[in-house]
Amino acid sequence: MISTDRRTRMNSANPFLFGVVILVLSSCSNAEVENQLREDLSVVELERDNAIDSTEKLKQDLSSLEAEYNTLSEDLDSAVNKGNTVQENLDSTTVELYSLQDKLLSTVEERDNLLEVRDQLQNDLDSTKVSRDLLQTSLDSINIERDELLIFNEDLKGRISGLQDELRQLQGIFSQTQISLSTAENRVQELLLKYDEEIRADLLAEANAEIERACSKAIERYNDSIESSIDWNISWNPVITRAEVVTAVERCAEPGRSNAADVDTEIERACEAAIEQYDSPVASIVQWKSSWSAVMSQDELIEAVTICAEPQRSRFISLKAEVDLEIEKACGFAIDRYSSSVESNIRWNNNWSQIISREDFVNEVAKCAESGRANAVAAWAEVERACGVAVERYQTPISSLIKWRSSWSSVMSRDELIEAVEDCAEPERSQAAKRAAFLDNCERISVDQILKNPDGLEGECFVLHARIVQYDSATGPCSFHADIARNYSANWYDYDNRSTFGYADDEILSSLLSNCPQLDNIDVDDFVKVWGTVLGSYTYETTMRGSNTVPSFRIEKVDLIRKD
Repeated sequence: MISTDRRTRMNSANPFLFGVVILVLSSCSNAEVENQLREDLSVVELERDNAIDSTEKLKQDLSSLEAEYNTLSEDLDSAVNKGNTVQENLDSTTVELYSLQDKLLSTVEERDNLLEVRDQLQNDLDSTKVSRDLLQTSLDSINIERDELLIFNEDLKGRISGLQDELRQLQGIFSQTQISLSTAENRVQELLLKYDEEIRADLLAEANAEIERACSKAIERYNDSIESSIDWNISWNPVITRAEVVTAVERCAEPGRSNAADVDTEIERACEAAIEQYDSPVASIVQWKSSWSAVMSQDELIEAVTICAEPQRSRFISLKAEVDLEIEKACGFAIDRYSSSVESNIRWNNNWSQIISREDFVNEVAKCAESGRANAVAAWAEVERACGVAVERYQTPISSLIKWRSSWSSVMSRDELIEAVEDCAEPERSQAAKRAAFLDNCERISVDQILKNPDGLEGECFVLHARIVQYDSATGPCSFHADIARNYSANWYDYDNRSTFGYADDEILSSLLSNCPQLDNIDVDDFVKVWGTVLGSYTYETTMRGSNTVPSFRIEKVDLIRKD
């Protein structure tokens, strides 16, 4: 039997050649040649159909042969079931049957099916060995049937030989068909050669136009692959391959793609630089190369960078204005509050960190406020100094006590400085004036009058001279004992009549005080002048376990007269 694969190959009949013929027919403008080709093609197709019909007939014959073979196999099965009793003759018959099967398998492509039948027969033979003795009596009839089978086998061989002759005839027809197709192909090639120059020129022109167009597109889309820019037409294959077109576009576009990539890189770099240098013109940041002019002009490059950077630049400029305004405000606050840290006077916005760090911001404020804060420190130091002087010299006009500098005008005017000193000194100046008036009213009195009635003079202020006789840990740093006299004398013996002096309203409180700088330069045996208010009499225990009652004074003022 003829295989399905062989029949398929015959049916195909060289589809490539048919395709070439059709292509030539579609491309050729000569109607006469086209008609001739169509006639030749019809003849070839007719020959192909005849070959196919012959093949189908051969297939039908082979199918019939297969049916007959199947019938023979069934008869053989029946004979085998009867003939196992005569093993030797049956084995000979089996050998002949295998020989027949081998010959049949060389003719058809179903050898595997016959082998399966043989295996089944062998299995059946094995199963009938048990009844071999019982079938011995049937040997004669089996031999007769075997002879009939041999006769049928010879007939079958003859029919197979006839089929082989028919197959050889079909092969001859197929060879003739191949020759015809080859002839037609040669004629097609002649036609192609005839019109090759004109067709190839047109195709080459189309391909070159596409190369030029794809070159421009590849430059514009330089990040994409070259092949994505090409619109390939398979009809160009006779004059140029796809790989050659890609190579030509690559060679054409390479300089432009490189420049386009450089331009985009420069736009990206200049955009970042323009954002960083947001207060500089974009044109001064762009680095232009004349080789880029085929891709983009200098003005277009500047415009592209401007478009890229403008939103961020505008934002940074706005932030810079906010920063400058806040620096100015914080500078004023830092000057006004010169004794506080600069950083405590700023109002920080985290958005400003995009253009200035917090540290730099503080430094800018400090730099702005430095001279003002220094002037403020100096001016307020002068206020403090002048305040102290004004208290000491409470009768002198304050305006004559200040030392003014014109550099302080940014902090305060001269009048404001005078006013600040007045505000500082006025309470103490008033108190000093009152105290001076009080001290001026202190009278001189004889010691005898005080000794006679100290309690009766309580609250009265007197001016006395005294020689200090005790000023130690027993009295404390804010009180002392002294011998008093009405007038000053350089002789110690002119002072007698011990009295106590302290800065509190009684001796006990005075002994508890710990800081009296007015007495720092006074020691025992010194001569002093004392303005004191009588507190009455004071009794204290002596070192001899006795007691002593003396006048007691609250010190209003004390002047050192002489140190001994």
